[in-house]
Amino acid sequence: MMAALWIVTAIALLLWSALAAGLWALLSIDPAWVAELHTRMADTKLGDLLDVWLGGWDEWLAWAIELSQGLLRSLQGWLVWILGAVWGLGTLVVLGITGLLHLAIRESQPKPLSS
Repeated sequence: MMAALWIVTAIALLLWSALAAGLWALLSIDPAWVAELHTRMADTKLGDLLDVWLGGWDEWLAWAIELSQGLLRSLQGWLVWILGAVWGLGTLVVLGITGLLHLAIRESQPKPLSS
């Protein structure tokens, strides 16, 4: 039981680290890539589908692109520190929960009788 708990924890930490690394790679790219999103979506069938279901999607997307570019440019210098802090906090939470579960499992097991 303990081995399964720590294996699941190791897999969770691996996925958490991969998510943080992927997000860092995505956000460390020049924010200008977000502007290309509008033209790429408008050229696909998704743009036509969005016109049917969400009438003003292109204005909303233009607003979201402007906002995200400004946010990415302002956070660019702090990005490594912010992601590192979030990753570290998440890692501590996962390890803390695992430690508590480890203690709960250990305490719930029957104790051997001493003779």
